[in-house]
Amino acid sequence: MSMDVAGAEAPVKGKFLGILVCWLLGNGSLFAWNSMLTIEDYYSHLFPNYHPTRVLTLSYQPFAFGITLIMTYYEAKMNTRLRNLAGFSLFFLGSFALIILDVATKGHGGLGVFIGVCIISAIFGTADANCQGALVGDLSLMCPEFIQSFMAGLAASGVLTSALRLITKAAFESSKDGLRIGAILFFSITCLFELACLLLYTFVFAKLPIVKYYRAKAAAEGSKTVASDLAAAGIIAEQQGQIEEDPQKYKRLTTKELLMQNIDYAIDIYLIYVLTLSIFPGFLSEDTGEHNLGSWYALVLIAMYNVWDLIGRYVPLIPCLKLTSRKVMMAAVLARFLFIPAFYFTAKYGDQGYMIFLTSFLGLTNGYLTVCVLMEAPNGYNGPEQNALGNVLIVCLLGGLFSGVVLDWLWLIGKGCASREEDWGLFPRAHRGAAIPLAEPRVLVADVVGGLRGAPARRLRCYCCSGTTVATLLLFLFTNAVSVAAISSGAGPSLLRRYGSYSKPTTTIVRLWDGCAALHAAQRHAGRADLAGLHARVRTANELLQTLLRAMQDNGGRDLCARIDLGNGTRVHSMDWANQEVSAPPNR
Repeated sequence: MSMDVAGAEAPVKGKFLGILVCWLLGNGSLFAWNSMLTIEDYYSHLFPNYHPTRVLTLSYQPFAFGITLIMTYYEAKMNTRLRNLAGFSLFFLGSFALIILDVATKGHGGLGVFIGVCIISAIFGTADANCQGALVGDLSLMCPEFIQSFMAGLAASGVLTSALRLITKAAFESSKDGLRIGAILFFSITCLFELACLLLYTFVFAKLPIVKYYRAKAAAEGSKTVASDLAAAGIIAEQQGQIEEDPQKYKRLTTKELLMQNIDYAIDIYLIYVLTLSIFPGFLSEDTGEHNLGSWYALVLIAMYNVWDLIGRYVPLIPCLKLTSRKVMMAAVLARFLFIPAFYFTAKYGDQGYMIFLTSFLGLTNGYLTVCVLMEAPNGYNGPEQNALGNVLIVCLLGGLFSGVVLDWLWLIGKGCASREEDWGLFPRAHRGAAIPLAEPRVLVADVVGGLRGAPARRLRCYCCSGTTVATLLLFLFTNAVSVAAISSGAGPSLLRRYGSYSKPTTTIVRLWDGCAALHAAQRHAGRADLAGLHARVRTANELLQTLLRAMQDNGGRDLCARIDLGNGTRVHSMDWANQEVSAPPNR
């Protein structure tokens, strides 16, 4: 079949299916990466000392941005089909590698495993550089509904991954090793979805009549990037000889000229993602404090962002709500920087309702402005120029993502571990979510005494006075003081409704949820999760009682003395910070 599109009208046949496939391909372009972000609760549990949400993003973005930049420079000679096939293949293989890594290490953390996860994150960045740039460039030379559907698919990937994560977390939360099982199931679904996207692009999208028309039209205008896709659809591109015969007819603007003509659009898309990624997901995951939702709080914030980001990407389909003025777009983009003080003061003083509202509005504006820019920018250019401009805008988008990820670390300024003498916390991450059984009802009195540079002693007393009433050891931290918490037996039920649950009438179970207030306060004030974890194991008559202690070392590295009296004479009397050991006399 030869290529002849002169004077032909764009066929309607296949348009709806094309919109659906574009939506699925957009979904697949970010599904694997969003999956990695959405299971931040699992990686935070597995790698408590490494800021996984921030570090994984930082390992992803340089590859996504750098490789996209290189490919954009050589865009006119790149094989679009090969880029997309390579990208979706890497997404599939990377997702499968995460499962293999977790199974091989039996769900254990450590630096080596974390480095492996970071390498896979970099592979996802490489895959993203192939897929997003190639697809946005390719779809820019087609009808605007395709690029809008693709961008909506990018946002939908966040919604789907958030929904799947909430489902798997709820389904496996009460089971043994449920966090890990849910994560493995999550990435198994990701593998299957990425494979489906690979097959859709390979065998379905290229053969749609409307897609063949636009690619043939671009080839007739001198585009070389669509030749492989046309060949896969059974169309022979014949433009090379025509270009050599009449080069002026197929002359196109250079990439630099396209950038200078659309510099405002480039700045818009860059600033949109600088602002968004400086807040999402790192700040939302680690710096928003502890609230009634417990370990679900960060997941809910991420889910709300993704839902409203998706909604925002459909708003421009309503003609009266679509932004077309370049000046108004720029003003709206600059106005979004008011989110920075808004999030700062809401995290410090506001309730979770205000934070959820702000996060939703952040997602809405992100999706809306992104689609407005990418739908308007290609208008008025021929096929090869539209493809090049699409690649340029994706470079700016990924540059904004990378810059935002780096700027996200600025939220940690002033939260150095050594600068806060009073910030201590309980419960190492390795044991959060674990059950602490008490063999018999007894009064549990825990005295935590700190001798930090002459500061007054801080004490925490928790009472468990009946078989069905239990109090969790909670130490609430503030900037310059540690509050004193005294929880009587009457306060037990209300506390448990918030942080835990009962197991049996005769056995008291305390669940230390992932969002334990003490740990999050320590992270908020200390700015890091690598607090020294201390374990005090005292054998009672029937079973091992694990008392979990977590505290922060002061500037001088002094020992922290702690005494735990179980009511039967058994006592933990000292801790060695250097060796992270706890000494205890034998049971009496």
